[in-house]
Amino acid sequence: MSWLSELLKRFRGRPPVRPPVPPPPPPVPPSGNPTLDAINRVRAENGLRPFAENPCLTKQAQAWAAEMRRRGVMSHAGFQQRVAACPAVANAGEVVAAGYRTPYEAAVGWRRSPGHWDILGSAWDGCGAGFDGTYYAALCGDTNRFSTPFVVDPNELA
Repeated sequence: MSWLSELLKRFRGRPPVRPPVPPPPPPVPPSGNPTLDAINRVRAENGLRPFAENPCLTKQAQAWAAEMRRRGVMSHAGFQQRVAACPAVANAGEVVAAGYRTPYEAAVGWRRSPGHWDILGSAWDGCGAGFDGTYYAALCGDTNRFSTPFVVDPNELA
């Protein structure tokens, strides 16, 4: 009898050994920013670590959500200026949305859109987000690393 048939004889009838199931991601502590909390919840549901809140990006995102609501339009106009207002941020991207009832609905909508998920699902470490009524904005990027700035212009994603 060959060594392989001997081995198979020994293990026949035994259940297969399955790899252990990885533990669920740790709960994401609330930041006090409902839109960022929703984004981090969706990231956790997809096995990603949460973004750290960046106050400068949050200020820019919140102001832009309010401006979009005031104008009644959803737009990326002025994106470069919003990023430039936060000099410690490199490699940034922006997502905007309108019409969702909650920040979580907006974050799920972004998750379902490949171009938006490229930004929210990135390995960047920081994000700022805000909403006004049903208008949402989030600016995300590298906030702890200094590198050659590379900015994703959302207008070029279409």
